[in-house]
Amino acid sequence: MNCPSCQASVAPGTVICPKCDFVIDASAFDDSPPAEVSDADLTGESEPPRRPAPSAARKPVPRRKGTGPASGVKRAASAGTAKKEPVRRAMPEAPPRPVKKARAEPEEDWHWKEDPNAAPASAKGPGSTGVADPEEALNDLRRFIGDLSTADKIAFVGALGTVIATLFPWKDHITEGEVIGVLTLGAAACAVSLLMIAAIVIRVRGSFRSLAPIVPWLVQFGGACFCVVWCLVFVKLAWNSGVGRSTEGNFDRMISIPSPGVFIAILTSIVALGGTLLGLQEKPSR
Repeated sequence: MNCPSCQASVAPGTVICPKCDFVIDASAFDDSPPAEVSDADLTGESEPPRRPAPSAARKPVPRRKGTGPASGVKRAASAGTAKKEPVRRAMPEAPPRPVKKARAEPEEDWHWKEDPNAAPASAKGPGSTGVADPEEALNDLRRFIGDLSTADKIAFVGALGTVIATLFPWKDHITEGEVIGVLTLGAAACAVSLLMIAAIVIRVRGSFRSLAPIVPWLVQFGGACFCVVWCLVFVKLAWNSGVGRSTEGNFDRMISIPSPGVFIAILTSIVALGGTLLGLQEKPSR
C-alpha cells in the first residue's frame, strides 16, 4: 500500500503516513465508515479510466395540444407571481425636536415695590393706615413752619421752647433733690404753652371758620403773659434761703433754690409774648 501523498509504501490499515504525516484513513477520526481500499491502491497501479456508456437516443416526445409555449396571459400571470417585493424606502430621519430651555427662576427681590394700582399717599385719608409715618409728620411740620409769618414763627418757637423747658429741673430741694418742672407747678405752664401752639395752628389754617379771628390772638397773648408771670411766681415760691444740713454731704446749704429750667422757661415765654405782640401789630390775614 502506497501513501497517496509521498508514494511511500506503508502497511495496510495505516491511518497516518509515518513519513509525511498524511492522513490516509480519515474515518478513524469520525464515525464515517472506513474508506474502501482498492487493489490499485494496494499495488500502486492506477486504474484505467472508464468510458461512459453510450446514452440511448431520446425519442422526441410529440407535443400535445395546449402544451405549447405559454400564452401572454400565462406569461403575465407568471410574471405577477414572480413579482419582486417592493423596495422599502428608508424614511428620512425626523429633525431633532428643539429642547425647551427650563426657565430660570427669578431671584427673590427683597426691595419694596410700590403697587401701581394703589392710590397715591396724598389721596389716602388720615385713617387709611393704622400707624402714622413719623417722617411724613416731620415733613408736614416743616412745611407748616415754613408757611408761617415771621411773627408767628417767633411765637411758635417760644411756646415750643417753654414746653421743652418744663422737662428740665425747676427746683432743687434739700430733701427731694432736683424736681423737673412738669412734676411741679410748671405743669400749668406746659399746658398753657400747648394751648398757645394750638391757637396758632387754628388761626393759620383756619380750622374753625365760625370762630372769630380775634379769639386765637387773645388765647395766644393771654397764654404768653400767663407763662411769664407763672414762671416768676414759681421762682419766688422755690426760693427758700433757710440753711440746713445736706443729706448728700457734710455741709450746710439752702433748703430750696430754683433750678436753671425755670429761667429757661421765663426766656422762652418772653420770646412767645414778643412774637404775639409783633403779630398783633401786623394786619392779621385771617
